[in-house]
Amino acid sequence: GVQQSLGNALFDVMGAIAIFPGSANGKSDSQGVFRDCFILPEGSTTEDFAYHLHSDIGDGLLHGIDCHSKRQIGSDHELTHRDVVEIVSTN
Repeated sequence: GVQQSLGNALFDVMGAIAIFPGSANGKSDSQGVFRDCFILPEGSTTEDFAYHLHSDIGDGLLHGIDCHSKRQIGSDHELTHRDVVEIVSTN
């Protein structure tokens, strides 16, 4: 239907990825995922995501946490479609 066509156009044709802000310590839903979804260009990094959330968060970025694996990821880590990432920042 229409939703599938829009998804195909956005993610397959335009090369966008969906990134979800999360909480590795479970401060959100039962799976550590917030309801928000951010659409970023393919090739975006943890740092790009932090700045997308807010310039102060990007300025204070320490690292990210992959909420699926619970592993720390660096600012230059390339995100993939449907990643759930917690941003750790001084701000």
